Amino acid sequence: DYLNTEQQQMVINFLYDLLKDFFYKEISFKNFEAIFYQEQSIAVSLNVSKPSLNHLDAQKIHWLLRCLKAKIISASWDVVANKIVVYNKKGHIIKSVYGISEDKIPPNKRKYIENLLKPLLSQLPEYLPN
Repeated sequence: DYLNTEQQQMVINFLYDLLKDFFYKEISFKNFEAIFYQEQSIAVSLNVSKPSLNHLDAQKIHWLLRCLKAKIISASWDVVANKIVVYNKKGHIIKSVYGISEDKIPPNKRKYIENLLKPLLSQLPEYLPN
């Protein structure tokens, strides 16, 4: 509701680039983009045990999604959990990604994600919710 098409694309591009190292199977950008626009799209499966350039883990992914939900994503946690499924190295879904409390995430991890998001958020409208 808050972003025009170009801004939406910018967010999707950012997330694709950030999360692509974790894809269980390679996913085309088109299929990734579909989770934002098509209700019947196939969920994206992430394996947080894979190495990534941004050193993300389940808590950082939660904080990333939480920050985006506060500003951009209007979907409920249930919808997010159905579209972005996060697994550990044993192949089990990490349910805490969708419902961990803020005080369980160390301040350094929250700050890391907030810094990671700064370049993206600086290009979006200032009137977005806080």
